Amino acid sequence: VLILVDGSASMLADTVVNTLRRRNMDDDRKQQSMKWQWTMRTVEWLLAQLPPSSRYQVYIFNAEQVEQLGEETAQMEEIEFGDTLRKFSGDGVRQYLTGLRLGGERVLILVDGSASMLADTVVNALRRRNMDDDQKQQSVKWQWTMRTVEWLLAQLPPSSRYQVYIFNAEATPVSPDTDGIWLDAADSLALETSVRDLSNHVPNSGTSLVNAFSVLADFDDQPDNIFLLTDGLPTMSETAPKKYMVTGGQRRKHFNVALTKIPAGISVNTILFPMEGDPEAAALYWQLALDTEGAFIAPSRDWP
Repeated sequence: VLILVDGSASMLADTVVNTLRRRNMDDDRKQQSMKWQWTMRTVEWLLAQLPPSSRYQVYIFNAEQVEQLGEETAQMEEIEFGDTLRKFSGDGVRQYLTGLRLGGERVLILVDGSASMLADTVVNALRRRNMDDDQKQQSVKWQWTMRTVEWLLAQLPPSSRYQVYIFNAEATPVSPDTDGIWLDAADSLALETSVRDLSNHVPNSGTSLVNAFSVLADFDDQPDNIFLLTDGLPTMSETAPKKYMVTGGQRRKHFNVALTKIPAGISVNTILFPMEGDPEAAALYWQLALDTEGAFIAPSRDWP
């Protein structure tokens, strides 16, 4: 296994202006840059996943040289192969299968249940929208979404509480009559009920992210961790648009309005499923993760 790590100045920050500022700092401050620390954690995770029988090499590259990243690999903690959980000082418990922070006293999972969750392309989503409900529920993308929710629920600490809401044009808890009620993650029956009730949903309608985040007002105790499962930017605001077609600019506006519903101090972790024709989605959800100290992933098709 060969790991190639970009060690150029652009790895100091997310913007050109901040990169130029950090480039003039001393080496210690450069090494502590958030983006570079993120990169090093990613390398460490990759090394932790290597089978004991494998061999590897790590190279770092920039415009001037290619050298071994020996110092970074030497600083790795001793790992126990087969253990997917790793602890990092100051970061709490982080599940490095994904980079998602899975802890928290109160965890809210928001699941996009709109028609676009039926397929990866607009054409196929439109085709599936006209199928019967059983075929819709068996769509590969929707089954993938449900497996992801089930996996997230399985990772919750027993001491935490959780709630699962599904949203399209509206947002409701997957289990009826549990609006604003936190469920016990140690209650296996509650977990099974949440999964079962989610499986009864049939993806349909548009996507209102503002209505999804508005459910935060239902809770007396706010969540400290949100997991958002979606496939792109919202197609509507609080109400359905008058026109069938929605422009990229309108979708970005709907997204920005939705962000105003998130109170300060809540981490938002986005799992972005594939959908064609939405080029801005990844960048905007990634920025949301940075702003809220959450995470952003675009999962591979064999995950979880």
